[in-house]
Amino acid sequence: MQNIIRKLVASIKRFYRHDEGAVAVEFAFLLPVFTSLFLMFFETSYFILLNLKTQHAAVSVGDLVTRDETISESGITDLFLIVDHILTPWGTGDQSRVIVSAVSDVADIPTVLWQRRGAGTLVTTSAIGLEGGDATMPTSFVVRADETVIITEFYYTYEPLVIPIFGSVTLNKTTYHRPRLSMLQAVEAD
Repeated sequence: MQNIIRKLVASIKRFYRHDEGAVAVEFAFLLPVFTSLFLMFFETSYFILLNLKTQHAAVSVGDLVTRDETISESGITDLFLIVDHILTPWGTGDQSRVIVSAVSDVADIPTVLWQRRGAGTLVTTSAIGLEGGDATMPTSFVVRADETVIITEFYYTYEPLVIPIFGSVTLNKTTYHRPRLSMLQAVEAD
């Protein structure tokens, strides 16, 4: 029995003396950890950048709609084309949708006067309501008599590139703008 213990102790001592491959073994253990951290950092950075770009697109479209005295169908269509450039490198498509609504006080009830959709084909409904119907507004937001509010909703379904653990996430950005020069209660035909 002592012979076996002596051989075992000798084997352990020999094992500790031979450290030529120690760095390779440590590297093999740490490589998956560092690779996972790098991929998570990359995915998080990518998501944060897309989040910022969706907010920028929503603000830009709402701001551009409210700058002029009138807005036309072709003007709104052109604004939807701008979103593709703002979202570079993601772009628009079946993952995105912009909804622009005009809400005004009609008989003391916020009403959706007009609504246009573009900048993608994502199937989604407006959280504000449908054209001609009552508008669902945040409780802290009041639409005063004789004023119009332009509401831009931006939806984007994000599919993780590297680590699809949590599945897709739909980003939703909503902005509220008051027209600067007129009421913008109708969209002019071209």
